[in-house]
Amino acid sequence: MTTRWPCPWAGRCGTAWACLPEQRAEVVAALEAVDYVVIFDELDPLQVIARLVPDVLIKGGDWTPDTIIGRDIVEAAGGSVFAIPLMDGVSTTVGG
Repeated sequence: MTTRWPCPWAGRCGTAWACLPEQRAEVVAALEAVDYVVIFDELDPLQVIARLVPDVLIKGGDWTPDTIIGRDIVEAAGGSVFAIPLMDGVSTTVGG
């Protein structure tokens, strides 16, 4: 499972999406290891994670393990949580 939400901070964070959430969801859904893609409107993914309880939760390396939202839920259910390194020049945000 992977989650990605439309940018609810548009106009507040100074960052715009380089690709629409639907486009990103289509790319992620094409990955063999991904079972489901969920697009949601909440400011954080906690409710979605609590409802779905994924086996794996992955965030970008700009998140530290202790700040990953839903980590406690996933790990309590026996799942794994990862913060993966960011790649220079690769971003889903304009200027990111």
